[in-house]
Amino acid sequence: MSTEKRTHILTTAARLFSQQGIRSITMDDIAREAGVSKKTIYSFYNNKQELVEAFVKHFIFDCPELQFNIRPNINAIDQLFKYREKAAVLLELVKNKIDYDLKRLYPEIHRELQTFKRDLIYRIETALLAKGKQEGLFRPELDDDFVARMSVGRSLLIFNPENDIFTDEECLNMATFDKMLDFQLHAICTPRGIDYYEQELNHIRNEN
Repeated sequence: MSTEKRTHILTTAARLFSQQGIRSITMDDIAREAGVSKKTIYSFYNNKQELVEAFVKHFIFDCPELQFNIRPNINAIDQLFKYREKAAVLLELVKNKIDYDLKRLYPEIHRELQTFKRDLIYRIETALLAKGKQEGLFRPELDDDFVARMSVGRSLLIFNPENDIFTDEECLNMATFDKMLDFQLHAICTPRGIDYYEQELNHIRNEN
């Protein structure tokens, strides 16, 4: 029962954080929404920071949607389209002010989140670059480490409204990510890879 109650409190907090951001939500709000007393919440979490830490770990670090394993039966370009879905999940952190609130209120947790995002992007990029080369889709002379680090830097820099590179609306729009992915693929693909990418892109557009 205690495990179920703890999970219920955490799930309620996650929903409120996702809807309204972390800063504006109080322990009173969570208690009222979860239908429990604040004393019950404090029996599981000593303070709001512990609750925020649990939220980030459970719903971001351990999020199944953010796990990515290279699949041998799917080529690198198709898996990059799957990677786009992971980017959409991370983008939600900016949309609902979670990233902003963490940076202002819980800088240590925010640093852990930045490290998580950086490592996730780097791991996916290096694995897919190596796979794409073997498949003849990506240029063989590319420096995988350099290209992956460029992708990490570009992603973390562009999708941060505070940097004023793009407007808030552009930062929060997947169309910006799609343009960035299109630019990257045209830079790293072989002619065969570009042909395949454009064929798949047209197929996706026709489906939508």
